[in-house]
Amino acid sequence: MKTLLSLLTLIALCGNAFCQSPLLERLEVTGQFAFQVHDQRFFSGHLEESGWGTTQYRFGVHARILKFGKLNLKAGLGFGFEQNTFMTAFDHCFPNPGKPCDNVLRYIDKYILTQLFIPVKMSYSLKSKFAVQIEALPIFSLHKGVFSTNGQHFSKSKLELYGLELLPGFEYKTGSFSFSVGYRLLNWKKIDKVFLYGGKFLLENPGYLEQKMDEHNPFKFQIGLTYTLAK
Repeated sequence: MKTLLSLLTLIALCGNAFCQSPLLERLEVTGQFAFQVHDQRFFSGHLEESGWGTTQYRFGVHARILKFGKLNLKAGLGFGFEQNTFMTAFDHCFPNPGKPCDNVLRYIDKYILTQLFIPVKMSYSLKSKFAVQIEALPIFSLHKGVFSTNGQHFSKSKLELYGLELLPGFEYKTGSFSFSVGYRLLNWKKIDKVFLYGGKFLLENPGYLEQKMDEHNPFKFQIGLTYTLAK
């Protein structure tokens, strides 16, 4: 959050001549923070019972691509991180699938993903300062890193689809800043081979590992701060 506020402060100090260009009138700098319930389904022998705790930070730029009356359509590009601290078993062989690997059971201390976002957001103004919005959020993972409870680190870098989310919400605008809140309505997530899937879960969900996507949707709450480069 401190990094985001510092960035927005610097942008706010730009000269009037620079900020009045037609391109900048369509550009926004954004930052979002999301907090969600852990997904605890996969392995019944996990070491803790915990609810909330998976966090996500993302920063990016949006551009307005369509304006029709009170309706705005924006698209953008973002970069961020997701951190899962739920202490469940994981497959420490994930960086090199198919290669020799020991069978020691290991548990997650922190699972950190570096992610790329390509959001598309549609908003409709209710009054001068309020709007409803819905965001389609494709997510790609760039790097996966797991720190185990015994201090080891396992990682793999690869650009691949991570998931697609649909997040409705509300926006309040004051001056060049706007604040938003929302939640995840729908979630399509690629099956993550980092986790270790226990026999009970696989028995209750036959064919799970052969699926492409998982539609399970733990509750996720999101807040955002946006700065418009020109009024």
